Amino acid sequence: RRPALPPVAFSVGDLLAGPGGAAEADAPPFDGDAVIEEAWSVVDEHFLDARGQRYTPEFWAGVKERTMRGAPYTSRRETYAAVRAMLAQLDDQFTRFVTPAQFTALTKYDITGVGLNIGEGDAPGELVVLGLILEGEAARAGVEQGDVLLEVDGQSVRGMSPFDASTLMVGNVGAPLVLKVRKAAAEGGEEGAPQGAGAAREREYAMTRTAEGP
Repeated sequence: RRPALPPVAFSVGDLLAGPGGAAEADAPPFDGDAVIEEAWSVVDEHFLDARGQRYTPEFWAGVKERTMRGAPYTSRRETYAAVRAMLAQLDDQFTRFVTPAQFTALTKYDITGVGLNIGEGDAPGELVVLGLILEGEAARAGVEQGDVLLEVDGQSVRGMSPFDASTLMVGNVGAPLVLKVRKAAAEGGEEGAPQGAGAAREREYAMTRTAEGP
């Protein structure tokens, strides 16, 4: 699956669930059927089976029909379980459901306090810069897409999840931050750099935090 935009997760039912996923006292009863319908529609409109595994419009319609045999869904627990079971049938690691509360955390930390997006790299335990905000702190400092993140303020991030590493980058607005990365290639095409030296080239970049921590 490769959607037009590269989110790794999506959340539905935010308005139905209320702020942070908690229903307010005067909110209408939870409508799990509508949440399932919304989740199904997101996949129906945007899913691209790039691997040619099993997805067809007919297959996905059948998944919905079987899921809705359990209707009405009146609790968040059973609704979210049904959505996850529905998505699991796609057998796609890039498509997953998160609750509104989890989605709030992801949107807070996925783009870090210095304007970069990190994710898991090809090598076990590695975190890679997936993208940057133009004119953001990290981009201005010199961090580039494809850089492997090694340390945040001297703390190794090897083996951390992208979420946990991102939390290290937020804090008091204006506080200093130093990121250590390994460049994929020699910066600026430096002349005289030994062959293969770019793969092991490490750099430290100083910047300023621009987002509050938890």
